[in-house]
Amino acid sequence: MFERRRRLRIRAGIPALCFSAVALAALPRTGVAGGWSWQTPQAKVLDRGDLEWSPKPFVFETGASVRYIDYERGSDDNEGTSKDRPWKHHPWDPEATGKAAACSGIHTYVFKRGVVYRGRLFARESGRPGDPIRLTSDPSWGRGEAVICGSERATNWHRGADRTDIPEPHKVWWTDLDFAPRLVWMIHRDGKITRLPLARTPNW
Repeated sequence: MFERRRRLRIRAGIPALCFSAVALAALPRTGVAGGWSWQTPQAKVLDRGDLEWSPKPFVFETGASVRYIDYERGSDDNEGTSKDRPWKHHPWDPEATGKAAACSGIHTYVFKRGVVYRGRLFARESGRPGDPIRLTSDPSWGRGEAVICGSERATNWHRGADRTDIPEPHKVWWTDLDFAPRLVWMIHRDGKITRLPLARTPNW
């Protein structure tokens, strides 16, 4: 069987990119009185009519049952009930296996801070009033932000174009992909993120 592969070329770029893939599914209701949590005002009106950003401070809360997720070092065969033995995937992720995939019910899912979770979550369960399913992070576990990112990271980069119609081929980095990205970002070494324009044949 012939598999067509797509080659992505980035001119004068650093080979560390993140691709947008799939948006997360809607999460269940949080149990906030009167509707959804994002309906709570996060700004106040000043005397002159201006708005001032004043979000509600983050408070780490858990329910009776807690599961821990570390996408970088976790394993779906772990128990998932402690920071020392976390899962890699959330049970709602189609890539979940083992004990993670078998889990269901009302739990608090704690994602490790400083770790980017790459995957898709399909919320097929719901909590109860006063007892929601929580997706959160523990300030004492990891450093930075916990990120759920529906994207793919491209690796195995090579330098130099192999086409004669591409100018300045030494400024081109390329890698083969089995999908065609629609949006591309470059992550710099200092953490800055830049969106890159994509070339299209024949306009390289």
